[in-house]
Amino acid sequence: TELYRGARTRLFGGEVAASAIAGGPCAGAEDPGGKPNFFLVWPLQAAQFGQLAYASLEAVLFNHPASNVVVVSTDLPVNAFDAYLREGYCVVSTSIDVAHAERILSAAVPEPLVAAFFHGLGAVQDEASLLFLLNCMVLALQVRYGGAFLPMGGLL
Repeated sequence: TELYRGARTRLFGGEVAASAIAGGPCAGAEDPGGKPNFFLVWPLQAAQFGQLAYASLEAVLFNHPASNVVVVSTDLPVNAFDAYLREGYCVVSTSIDVAHAERILSAAVPEPLVAAFFHGLGAVQDEASLLFLLNCMVLALQVRYGGAFLPMGGLL
């Protein structure tokens, strides 16, 4: 499907997440570097981000209102959660950034292993490879910034 074809070529995601975690969209936060980071994955199209997904997101905010929440997706627009930003919460959407993920993981793991890993990944052709790639992005963000991965369906 179209969703899978474009997933490997998006190259802006890591910078959005880095900006959020460094306090960019959350200007005015007293200590953005000391806030807990939570990473969630949304593998479906933006139109399918419905009430249950928002309830999961708000469960994180209810329990950790001062946290940075990054939703890694292939289809959510960068401004998907601007309403939360206006309310003082730090919630952003970021897309897959393969090059950024590879650079981060190469700093933590011997580079030949990471290069072989991403070379073997190949093109995103199905749901399983898409989820694998989304989780690679989350792992890279966790290695770089620390934080917890939370499954969208397991928060309620």
